[in-house]
Amino acid sequence: MTHLDESGDEAALSTIEDAGLTIDDIDGVVCSTSTATQTIPATASLIARRLGIQRHAPALDINAVCSGWAYSVAVAQGFLPSQAELKNILVVSTDAYSKIMNRDDPTTITLFGDGAAESIVSSSDVLHSVHGLKMRNAAEMADAVKTQGTLTTTSEAGEYVPRPNFSMDGKTVLTTANEVIRHTHAI
Repeated sequence: MTHLDESGDEAALSTIEDAGLTIDDIDGVVCSTSTATQTIPATASLIARRLGIQRHAPALDINAVCSGWAYSVAVAQGFLPSQAELKNILVVSTDAYSKIMNRDDPTTITLFGDGAAESIVSSSDVLHSVHGLKMRNAAEMADAVKTQGTLTTTSEAGEYVPRPNFSMDGKTVLTTANEVIRHTHAI
């Protein structure tokens, strides 16, 4: 278990407690990550296991990079009306870019970091809610930000040692982001 996993788990437990819930109240996990250490099982499944969620709760990952939290909330909100037995979905956003960054590329290394944040999407009445998420995709930019490479294991413990190569065309990303934000506010 990496330090990021431990801090993410601690934050998840704190979020659950702050919501006045227990692990037994969590009915599913949606995790957004673009730096998963393995392809399967989903990071959400691993989080559910580490937290001790005992039921067969739905658990899935979303890889939507910067917009991952918003997509995860939208997916969690979609679960609730479609499956009445689900009441509380844990949304976890976690990334460890330090594992994939090219430390010799000053144009990207300063923009990305490691972190984790959690929230609960609940079917019950709550004080805070999320409304009006607007989802957009810039498919024409598929080559502007990418990670290529493979993961290999080298330790006897079976820990994954990443060997991917992260790259980004920062100027294109910034220009497109500004255009999307300007267009979104104009609507």
